[in-house]
Amino acid sequence: MKNKNNILLIFTLITLVSIPQASIGLYIPSLPHMIKVLNTNSSELQLTLSIYMIGYALSTLVCGILSDRYGRKPVIITGLVTYLFATLLCLTANNVYMLIIGRFLQAIGGCCGTVVARVISKDVFESKEQVRILTYLSTAIAVTPAIAPIIGGYLETYFGWRSGFLVLCLIALMTLILSTFSLKETNKNPDRNATNMITILNNYKYLLTQRLFLTYSVSIGLAWCAYYSFIQSSSFVFQSVFKVTPTIYGVMYAIIIIGYIIGTTFTRQYSNKIGIDNVIMYESFIALGASTLMLILTYFNLGLILSILLPMTILMIGIGGIFPACQAAVMRPFTHIAGTASGLFFFIQMIFGAICGLILSSFHIHSQVPMVLTIVVSCSLLSLSFYFLLPKNINKTTSLDKN
Repeated sequence: MKNKNNILLIFTLITLVSIPQASIGLYIPSLPHMIKVLNTNSSELQLTLSIYMIGYALSTLVCGILSDRYGRKPVIITGLVTYLFATLLCLTANNVYMLIIGRFLQAIGGCCGTVVARVISKDVFESKEQVRILTYLSTAIAVTPAIAPIIGGYLETYFGWRSGFLVLCLIALMTLILSTFSLKETNKNPDRNATNMITILNNYKYLLTQRLFLTYSVSIGLAWCAYYSFIQSSSFVFQSVFKVTPTIYGVMYAIIIIGYIIGTTFTRQYSNKIGIDNVIMYESFIALGASTLMLILTYFNLGLILSILLPMTILMIGIGGIFPACQAAVMRPFTHIAGTASGLFFFIQMIFGAICGLILSSFHIHSQVPMVLTIVVSCSLLSLSFYFLLPKNINKTTSLDKN
């Protein structure tokens, strides 16, 4: 019975961390086709992604703290109810402004699972089991963006853009039922001081003055900028500029995500051998080289989809490796305030993406140039910032947890 309960719990946790990724992936193949239906333009539709990132950032910042104070289950249930309401709002939207509001509320509610699911796994499972469970969650986060655009492309082709939100409603309803009836409260000792603003602000001040924390936070933020630039603009670039169908776009997106999975595998296998900081440095150079190649191919204006597809797949090897490396490295020096550090770390990552998205949304997309330039600048700053911010006297053989 215990084994069955654990399987159900793991499935629920995987669903919780997959919802934020599915909320992007199912939706992006439809973006170019929503312009006419909602009587809007590409800039305003890109804003629906940027506002989602802002909501994502706020959710990750607050939900970990609230789960420490009030318990894991109430935060999850409240988040899913909010997400379900917001998704219904998106489903019935008849203008882009209603959609923007819905997307913001979607992120506030649905993205709490990103932090709280990880915390629940640490509450329930012992250290050796935690690594296995966190690997499942990381794999789900990596695989969902590969699968969701393919499904989203088919849904757009055969049923229209609203069908994606209908599927998200059904997923949210299923997860809400599972969480309500099968998820037990795992926070046995709620911390009454967790929401004390003075304590929170002092912890933030401490973290933001630690060079090591800033190194990994800025690095993952800039890596996310490079990836997010593609997320926000690629559907317009591939479908409006290169004239591919939503279904083909979903397949191309999945191919690019293969690079991400290769990168995570590289980090897992080599971080113990060459040190996690060396892994981040090498992978930042891979991303920079790939973005430079993309810029050169764009300059010569070959008009080939491969000029975006190939460099972006290589770039994602670097990005996919940097994400888990930074996430693993940033928590080690701050275990005494792990929840606060995790929330602030994810907040910084998502805010970087939101700022990048707001810059991109100021452009009407008639070519791949704004996307490519943003990716190149992000990768350049990533390599430079990690090299100069990383303290030179730390142990270079730092590796991923071997538990």
